[in-house]
Amino acid sequence: MAALIDAFIVRATLVPALMKLAGKANWWAPGWARRVHARAGLDESGGTLSTERERSLV
Repeated sequence: MAALIDAFIVRATLVPALMKLAGKANWWAPGWARRVHARAGLDESGGTLSTERERSLV
């Protein structure tokens, strides 16, 4: 019974609702990780290289 409650109530309703309420706070990263992310030229649209980075590689 606990597994059903966890799967259907907590994971299907509470987690998405809390993520919506928290907004950008869900995506917190330590400073070093943000710097590595920016240096690599990654954006938030699925881990692809940004257009500026792509142009410099071509």
